[in-house]
Amino acid sequence: KNENKLIQSEHNHRVIFENSPLGMIRFSPDGTIIDLNEKFVSMMGSTREKLLGFNTAKQSSPLMQKAVKKALNGEKSTYEDKYTSVTGNKTIDMRVRFNPVTPDENETEVIATLEDITIGKNAERESKENEKRLKTIFDSAQSGIMLVDAENHTILDINPAGAEMMGRTPDDIIGKICHGVICPNQEGSC
Repeated sequence: KNENKLIQSEHNHRVIFENSPLGMIRFSPDGTIIDLNEKFVSMMGSTREKLLGFNTAKQSSPLMQKAVKKALNGEKSTYEDKYTSVTGNKTIDMRVRFNPVTPDENETEVIATLEDITIGKNAERESKENEKRLKTIFDSAQSGIMLVDAENHTILDINPAGAEMMGRTPDDIIGKICHGVICPNQEGSC
């Protein structure tokens, strides 16, 4: 009866492992991949055969090696960066969380979960590029432009042309309340 429960429990864990939406890896205490799921194989653009036996603690990128070794020494660690698979030559932005099986012990097995964050990172890069473009337009506009917080009336930003019109520098204006700086009204009478 206990043996059947153990077999069922192992089966349930295997189903979860294989059907996880995240890539999953189990490392031996020396950093060698001893188990993995198909999601991980797909993320790496590789094959199960090439990945099993791969020693991530010795054969991967320096940052990845550091994160794996930390977990192998009993501490949780995270790796988040662009990564090119050594066995599949596929590049993705990914976040990996390394969890020691027996925390606080040296030489432990490690379970890692991998998440492809490429879409989010691409959106973040695109947003930063758009922000840079808008800042360039804002700074080079010949008309004075000032951004004021509608609730507390704090001046959030002013372009160089606006500051020049006022005979001041942007640093003298940004962060001040607009009453008395740009607006002749008394506070609260906007």
